[in-house]
Amino acid sequence: NHLWIFELNMNYYDFFNSLIRMGFDDAFICPHSEQTNCNCRKPKKGLIEQAHRKYNFQNKQSIIIGDRFSSDIQLAQNCQILGIHVATGKFEPQYFIDNQNQQKKNIITVQNLESAVNYVLSN
Repeated sequence: NHLWIFELNMNYYDFFNSLIRMGFDDAFICPHSEQTNCNCRKPKKGLIEQAHRKYNFQNKQSIIIGDRFSSDIQLAQNCQILGIHVATGKFEPQYFIDNQNQQKKNIITVQNLESAVNYVLSN
């Protein structure tokens, strides 16, 4: 299954339906603003917990691909999931410095989304 976990910056249903049309089997989307402090806002584990309730999967067999250390890659670390950092995202100097020893932290950095997909398909 292909799942998508995302924070919402547009209409929930339009975004969900666009992901399904692109070929994803399901999507878990945080509809809340950053100020809400909800449990489903990354890097909190709420969206992963929702996915666990719906699907039986192991974190060790999962991958989180994202372009932000502070949310996507931190979520991967919080859940002990392999994190693939796509370097085209917003540069976050403090997170970059904190994660320079990436291999030990179960993080891989790639230059673009195509490289992330190629890594997943080849491993």
